[in-house]
Amino acid sequence: MERDFGTTLEGEPYGVGYVSTWDEDAKSTKYKAGTLQGSDDGESVDDVSTRLRRMFKVLEEKHSGDDILLVSHGDTLSIMQATMEEADTRQHRKFSFENCELRLLGTGPGSEYQGF
Repeated sequence: MERDFGTTLEGEPYGVGYVSTWDEDAKSTKYKAGTLQGSDDGESVDDVSTRLRRMFKVLEEKHSGDDILLVSHGDTLSIMQATMEEADTRQHRKFSFENCELRLLGTGPGSEYQGF
């Protein structure tokens, strides 16, 4: 799963529009990625969070009690953690991931996530 940053940012280097998108994300979870670059066909934080919630419901139904390894892009992963912890998703970048980072997110004792 990856966040769709829209046609104007597709294939662009990391710094071209992502930082400005994250700045806008911090203002509104409804901001469509790519809008500042001339298109509004990208996904908002709310769009990604909704897709993640749907995915987790399916995973919980089909794999209850199992350990699951999810691999994705950093933006989606930071939105995922903010969503799971019911944090303010406008601030998803505080959960940013390093390249190739492994991070345990769970439903066990001490976990913020208790299911959707």
